[in-house]
Amino acid sequence: MRHDLLAYIDDGQRRSVQIMRCPRWLFLALWNISLPCLLFSNINAGDECSFGNNNLCHLNASCITTAGSFRCVCNSGFSGNGFDCSDINECSFGTHLCSSAANCLNTPGSYRCSCSAGFTGNEKSCHDVDECASETHNCHEHASCRNTAGSYDCKCNQGFYGNGLNCTDIDECSSQNYSCHSNGNCVNFPGSFNCTCQNGFTGNGFDCNDIDECLLKEDYCGNQTSCVNLFGSFSCSPVCKLGFAANVSGCVDVNECDLNLHNCDKKSSCINSDGSYHCNCLPGYTGDGFSCSDINECTSNAHLCSKNRTCRNTPGSYECVCDEKLGNCVPINDCFPECHPNAICTKVNGSFICQCKPGFAGDGQLCTVKGSSPNMENLSAMSEQQQQQHQVIIGLTAGAVAILILLGVILTYRLRRRNSRKPILRYANSFMAHIDEMMEDQPDRGLECVSVKSSLFSIPSLHPSNLSLTWTENEDSRL
Repeated sequence: MRHDLLAYIDDGQRRSVQIMRCPRWLFLALWNISLPCLLFSNINAGDECSFGNNNLCHLNASCITTAGSFRCVCNSGFSGNGFDCSDINECSFGTHLCSSAANCLNTPGSYRCSCSAGFTGNEKSCHDVDECASETHNCHEHASCRNTAGSYDCKCNQGFYGNGLNCTDIDECSSQNYSCHSNGNCVNFPGSFNCTCQNGFTGNGFDCNDIDECLLKEDYCGNQTSCVNLFGSFSCSPVCKLGFAANVSGCVDVNECDLNLHNCDKKSSCINSDGSYHCNCLPGYTGDGFSCSDINECTSNAHLCSKNRTCRNTPGSYECVCDEKLGNCVPINDCFPECHPNAICTKVNGSFICQCKPGFAGDGQLCTVKGSSPNMENLSAMSEQQQQQHQVIIGLTAGAVAILILLGVILTYRLRRRNSRKPILRYANSFMAHIDEMMEDQPDRGLECVSVKSSLFSIPSLHPSNLSLTWTENEDSRL
């Protein structure tokens, strides 16, 4: 019974397991069948463009799915119903965004911008290229460049003609298109002209005046003949000039000084020159030579009188007068200080005057060749005096140095002698002490007193048989 019961229970469990497994397989089968159906039904109902309807749209259109259907829409840049689409020309319709300085180029479904000639930049912004500033123009070298929007203009400069790309010079002189003076010459050069006065005239070429060669002494007549000015020139007259006289050979100078034809003052000297003469006041006088007045050397302090003499002016000179009241008048050394070698010393009433020789100039104490600076002769004379002074100074200095050296030698000698006496005195004291010791040791020996010449003391001497002493005599010295 128990066995049957167990068998029944075991059988029931197996059936129960089988019953529970059956719905699982059934659900899996139903799911596999329903899922494809569901997907297929959604596809057919949702995306009409996926089942070939897209091919119905134009190549430049897009398929758009709608509820249970679809529609075709032309792409951007095209127009139409979707089944037939045509390109939109943005350049023709003016719907492009190109710059005003750029060119619009249509493309399928769009457009492209390119800057026009004479402009540079990107597709949306173009700016003008200044060909004149960048020198990329083709204007002629004698033309001016003017920049314009996208281009440039060329214009020939003044004095040239042409189209700006080719310019030719205008010859103003040949075309009589100038304003030179009637006595001027026109000279053409590229782009303009210039005016110069003709020979014998002066000015800027636009205004010319005659040159008076005779007045400016630019004639070639020489110093003897007269010059006659002409318009634009001159001529030489056969008549001799003033200051010259005619003879067989031509015109010769007139010596106004020798012929007494001058107007010099009596207190001046006449000096002839070529065609004329000039006057120089004599020494001691001043003026222009035609009128000379005396120079008061005493009041102008230009005299050479010593302090113990009084200056008294004389015509053309002065004299130094001795003051007898002072009682110290002494003869004056003539020509002191000495006159220059190129001067002449002249005694004048107790004094003298130094005057430079002919051909020299100066105050008499220093004379140089006329028209030149002090020459080497003057410099050498001055240098000689300086050398003499230097020699005196050097001699005095050398004598002083020699005396100092001699004093130094004498002082050194005396110091050495004084120092040499001190060791002798020390040795004498030491020797005396030694003798005292010997006398104490030998009281019975005979003693002698030996004097040293010129010494202030005497020393005892041991008997010659026992002690021999040698003394050094030194005149006028002390041990």
